[in-house]
Amino acid sequence: MELDDIGVHAVLTEHGPGGNISRRTWFNRYTLRPERVEVYDRAGRCVLNAEMLGYERFGAVDVCSAFRARTRGSEEVSVEIDLVSLGSDARPEYSVVEHRASQGG
Repeated sequence: MELDDIGVHAVLTEHGPGGNISRRTWFNRYTLRPERVEVYDRAGRCVLNAEMLGYERFGAVDVCSAFRARTRGSEEVSVEIDLVSLGSDARPEYSVVEHRASQGG
């Protein structure tokens, strides 16, 4: 694992068994919240990029309330999801506000 300072972010880089990067997580240095995650395949190619777009306080815990995820591979897909409601005795409700798949490849 490596931890690098990049501006307002601290970037945690994790390596897989073969030494290639397996995941990178960008944390806001002031709030310590994760703001971006990249997941890599065994060949070291980025296959998922997720951005945490917003947080809501639920009791004493900050919960990611909106995120955008983009996959890469034979087809590229982008999804943006917003948290609609959250209760202590109920499952969270989500609303998908955007979905895009690339045409061709």
